[in-house]
Amino acid sequence: MSPIIIALILLLLGLALIFLELFIPSAGLLTVLAVTSLIGSVVWAYMKCGLEVGTIFFAAVVIIVPTFITVALKWWPHTPIGRWVLLTPPSEEECSSETLANYTHLVGMQGIAKCTLLPGGVAIIEDQKYDVVTDGSAIDKGDVIEVIEVDGTRIVVTLASKTASETDLQSTRLSQDPLAQSIESIGIDPLDDPLA
Repeated sequence: MSPIIIALILLLLGLALIFLELFIPSAGLLTVLAVTSLIGSVVWAYMKCGLEVGTIFFAAVVIIVPTFITVALKWWPHTPIGRWVLLTPPSEEECSSETLANYTHLVGMQGIAKCTLLPGGVAIIEDQKYDVVTDGSAIDKGDVIEVIEVDGTRIVVTLASKTASETDLQSTRLSQDPLAQSIESIGIDPLDDPLA
């Protein structure tokens, strides 16, 4: 077999391995094999075919490989595997303001921090859980919060001042935390004293 054929086979093998890397997750193993094959192609061409043929193979690797990768990446999203792997962008109907959740009615309402808000977390407002962020300060779990701003789906809260409705919020907090309730209020009979 001619030395130039061996160099050409190594070059084509390197390109095929680069192509396979786009479809088969190999943690970089196929890329390492492709680079090794391409370098082997150039070195073989220089050693066995001479300076002119080696330079041609080197120029081919420098020009063909980036072009091949660019074309493959442009073509890949249109393949069945590419469409399966890549996320499709949302349609115009899905992005319209009518389909997005509207939380503007929550401005001014109070609730309870379900967890420590550093600055984000979950709060219960009117018996509904919402993802919220604070206005910058940390809020402890169980503190009374107030919604001060809504921007799309971003709900900004702050630590609320004590209000008359805090007793309602405290009862909500107790109903959410069974460990803070008495055994009788949950409806469980206390354990009988085994020594009695």
